[in-house]
Amino acid sequence: MALGEFQVFNEFAIHIGEKKIDLELGTFKMGLVTSTLEPVATATAVWATWSGNEVSGTNYDAGGKALTAPELVLAVAVAKFDATADLVWSQSGTGFADARWGILYEDTAGSDEAVGFLDLGGDVGNVAGDLTIAFHTNGILTITVSDTIA
Repeated sequence: MALGEFQVFNEFAIHIGEKKIDLELGTFKMGLVTSTLEPVATATAVWATWSGNEVSGTNYDAGGKALTAPELVLAVAVAKFDATADLVWSQSGTGFADARWGILYEDTAGSDEAVGFLDLGGDVGNVAGDLTIAFHTNGILTITVSDTIA
């Protein structure tokens, strides 16, 4: 998986169908976790699966950082989920240096159901400078409708 590649969990579609994740009205956070447990698409998609490996340090709040104004933009045959700002953890000499994965989850969901995970490409942190996660210009994720059944 390449640096910065966002991967959705397989259970994401089920969570949407069961109305456990609300891409229009939910409160979404990205929690940062260490390399102790590598996320995979087939893993149980709830924040509790990874929260035991969460980073800690100055300028990092338990549970991660909330997305700014997350929104679902609907168009014909495609929906785009995005946020209006990048996520920034400000520099601190007593911060963290061991964030390996970002886990995106809905904080208002019943079990903090997770959407997906972001590969940070190696251990990163906010000790030497700000840590910024910049989402793709096309959005965090898109959902495309296809009329092809294989």
